[in-house]
Amino acid sequence: MTTDSTRRLARGADGTEHVLARIVVDSHDEEMVCRLLADVTAGPDEPARVVGTIDFLDLRLLEIDDIEAIVEQLPEAPAHATTPSTDDALDRLLAWLRSEGPRQFGRVPQMGKERVVLAGEGRPIPSPTKPSTTTITPKAAFGPFADPAPRRPVRVANAGASDLFPVVGILDSSVVCEDQSFGDVVALIPEGSELAPGDVKQALQGHGTFVTGLVNAQAPSAGIRVCPILMDDGFGTAWDAAEGMVALKDAGVHLINMSVGTITGDDQPPFCLQRAVERLRDEVVLVAAAGNVDTDTQNPAAPVWPAALAGVLAVGSITTHGVTSAFSSQESWIDLAAVGENVRSSFTTGDVVCPLDGGGRRVRHFWGSAIWSGTSFAAATVTGRLAALAGKRGGPPMPTIRDLADQLRTGRLADDVVRQP
Repeated sequence: MTTDSTRRLARGADGTEHVLARIVVDSHDEEMVCRLLADVTAGPDEPARVVGTIDFLDLRLLEIDDIEAIVEQLPEAPAHATTPSTDDALDRLLAWLRSEGPRQFGRVPQMGKERVVLAGEGRPIPSPTKPSTTTITPKAAFGPFADPAPRRPVRVANAGASDLFPVVGILDSSVVCEDQSFGDVVALIPEGSELAPGDVKQALQGHGTFVTGLVNAQAPSAGIRVCPILMDDGFGTAWDAAEGMVALKDAGVHLINMSVGTITGDDQPPFCLQRAVERLRDEVVLVAAAGNVDTDTQNPAAPVWPAALAGVLAVGSITTHGVTSAFSSQESWIDLAAVGENVRSSFTTGDVVCPLDGGGRRVRHFWGSAIWSGTSFAAATVTGRLAALAGKRGGPPMPTIRDLADQLRTGRLADDVVRQP
């Protein structure tokens, strides 16, 4: 995996974040892009190098050395050309490559930014549920919240991951398996990326554990493969997500839960996420969170990627009364819904720093589970329910899961857990 903590982030003309000096490019256009860049610098050294490859998707990740200096050397654009009104170096470079490619090579290179994706709960929605016995009584705290009493789950006995069916892939943060009921059915990719309870210091580090617990609660007989793509603050990139999706496919999963997402200023999907979905949607069933809408800072109609892509089951959140959650979009691209408010699931044991409404942070103690709200958790519930239904029905896994998903989406199969939005 290419996830690291050294990538410099920038904000583009559309107001969204990306890695400053990296371009995702179709492997067939790699030579074109590199030659165009070399023509600008006219130096002995190659201005770009490959730092990531996903052969199954025909994608390369290029890192550009000294991108600001290269942009300063770009020829002036023709009077009729459209140039981005931004100081962001990558926006300006991509615009030039898209205009110069057709002139020199007869086509526009297929490429895009390495965009930022986040766990769906970058800022968890405030939950009215509070512990009944605790010395901390915040009136407007963001979840997750500590359990009011210790709870130690029962482990699954003699359940080897290879014996379980179907197999669910989870694209998220790493997971705490110690003392959790799902510990015997989970394998992490890569091996050794499991978290110890004491490793979880920030709330978002527990996001993957919470999601995994929800999948396992619905489908205790399913195997689970977790591919961590998010760092401690819930940050990852579209490249990380695409790479992780392929890794899960290679691990033999039948469906993938993606409780992560991003928006774009032009409402167009990130290039590598679109490519990943196009290549994988016939291989595995893809489920994604529809995203939490912050109406103060976001357009509630903006599509969230990858959820809004064709071939992905987009999941929104509802209350226990079946009403759409205030933080969940109601756009036509949302396919299914499940309860995503005040959901209880697995978490770490120990002290964790949690964000508070209006800013600030507070340390809370957890006893292995928590209460949290968001479309991330509605998506995990739907993924787990699909796995459970498929396990009961039997038959070839992919046709079975795909048929169940279609029946739920169209309302031909009534279910107490998964609803139409």
